[in-house]
Amino acid sequence: MTQGPFIPVIKDFVLDHYDRVERVYTLKAREAQIDNKNKKSDVTKPVLSIYAKGARGATVVSVDARSKQGNINLDTKDIILEQDVIYRVIASKTVLYTSKLIYWSKRREIEVPEGTGYHMQTPNGEVEGSGMVSKEDLTR
Repeated sequence: MTQGPFIPVIKDFVLDHYDRVERVYTLKAREAQIDNKNKKSDVTKPVLSIYAKGARGATVVSVDARSKQGNINLDTKDIILEQDVIYRVIASKTVLYTSKLIYWSKRREIEVPEGTGYHMQTPNGEVEGSGMVSKEDLTR
């Protein structure tokens, strides 16, 4: 019987991602399976906090994926959150609900893939749609 590669599991996983000296985001998860060979980590119950550029640690966005899964690309630090994703923008009191969301860390954008529905609640009303790309604070 041949065994596959050993994939370590880390409980109470925390990853802080920085661009030079500025923290971009913190990803916390109940557990993470680190697959170094494929340069990815699957996470369970991920919670993502994104920080304002130039705000010295002020949180811009609170993302809560009450899902069973998500993953992070260990090279690019891009994150995919899946199943019952709730994306809250603290400053604007906007909440986005979707089943799949991608956070592009270098571009500091989010994407709801084409064909994936979303529902957004804003102080000015509600919006529904399928697929979108936006700044992380949902201003574009």
